[in-house]
Amino acid sequence: GQDYILDYSRGVIHFMRIIQDNFIIAICYRDGSSVRHPGEGFRMIKKKQDSLYDKYYLKNRYYLGSKRVEEDEFVLRIRDLSGKVIFDFARPQDYPEYEVEVDYDEGILEIFKPSAPDPAQPFPEAYPPSSLHRHTIYTEYVHRIDAFFLSPDVIPDSEKVYMDGELLTRDVDYLLDYSSGFLSFIDPGRITPDTVIKVDYEWMPFMGRAAPILGVRGEYFFGEQVSLGSTFISHSSPATREIPQ
Repeated sequence: GQDYILDYSRGVIHFMRIIQDNFIIAICYRDGSSVRHPGEGFRMIKKKQDSLYDKYYLKNRYYLGSKRVEEDEFVLRIRDLSGKVIFDFARPQDYPEYEVEVDYDEGILEIFKPSAPDPAQPFPEAYPPSSLHRHTIYTEYVHRIDAFFLSPDVIPDSEKVYMDGELLTRDVDYLLDYSSGFLSFIDPGRITPDTVIKVDYEWMPFMGRAAPILGVRGEYFFGEQVSLGSTFISHSSPATREIPQ
């Protein structure tokens, strides 16, 4: 869940981070009969830029950039370099030479056709050694956000979280990790595209270290629906974290 996601039915690993060219990746696993593969040691699936292991790399999967994509708002088109639409996800019956699936929860686009000569490479000229740009994948979508990052070192009990004007209660309506500033909502189903979320809080970095007195108040509006307010306070005293009086 943190470093990778494994599709057990298909045997596909989706890494949650960018895999650099110089990475080395090895695996071992047990099948449904508890037989270990390989019998001993590990199986190499990536060894830096060695092309011998390219067969393990699925090049027909594309990350959209966000998870929890709303299906009803999703737009996908594949265009050639002249801008001509050669595939429209909204009208797949008009493009029988293409087969495209979307995992809306994980934000993964997978192209099964065209598949010649290699099903794992629908656009073979796009990959080394040629790496030619022949097509553009265009998407529009709306995705759900159930968690937010505030500033680190939030002063405990300084936050006020509002949803549609209602003041929420910590540990009942939301969870907030004060050290990291990670804010999540216990019932994400309450958040709709029209929900207005407002957060006021105070934070104090450099705790326990000398620092000059400094105070700044700022607000940032992500749009009409979400705004964050923050107060920055630091001082030279290593006092415990408390709300300033």
